[in-house]
Amino acid sequence: MSKLPAGDRRRRRHRETLDEVVGHALTVMAESGAAGLSLGEVARRMGIRTPSLYVYFSSKAELYDEVFARGWRSFAEAMREFDGTLPPGMTLRDLLAASMTRSLDWASANPAYSQMMFWRPVPEWQPAPASYAPAVEVEQHARRAFERLQEEGHLLPDADLDEVVDVWIVLVSGLVSQHLSNEPTVPAAEGRMAALVDPLVSSFTGHYGWSPT
Repeated sequence: MSKLPAGDRRRRRHRETLDEVVGHALTVMAESGAAGLSLGEVARRMGIRTPSLYVYFSSKAELYDEVFARGWRSFAEAMREFDGTLPPGMTLRDLLAASMTRSLDWASANPAYSQMMFWRPVPEWQPAPASYAPAVEVEQHARRAFERLQEEGHLLPDADLDEVVDVWIVLVSGLVSQHLSNEPTVPAAEGRMAALVDPLVSSFTGHYGWSPT
């Protein structure tokens, strides 16, 4: 069996330990809230001294940045299939309801990520530009999806796409926020907010949807 070069082994160990740090951070945040994250507690759970964490993150703010970026990358992967393509037999309302439901399910299953992404729970912390980039990519993906829907005649041809995207983000983030605030331990499908997907999507498609005659 071939062995990895020493440099590759070190990089792999570094990456694995970094992943372990983030994993423990997410657990602490899920238990105590994002603002309750403590590097000392993360180190304790890993069985190391707190200064050892600075090999991986120079500050708690940097760890928050990593969590924020990873959250948006994970969300992007979960939503990748919703690219504005309307499969045969599916209505615009069906597609958007599935997208909103997927968003709610993901947020419910990833509460620590969601706190950082959809709220600003840590005073004086703001994501660094590099960490914010995945969030921008998600918004751009949504815009391209709505552009395609408009090009294919499923949205009003004169609809302002900036407005369309902003309204959709408000609807999704508001639904997620209400679920996390009021029923954080309830699976999304069993919560009160899941029942609001249909009326919210119906309102959205009633305003922006278009069926040419």
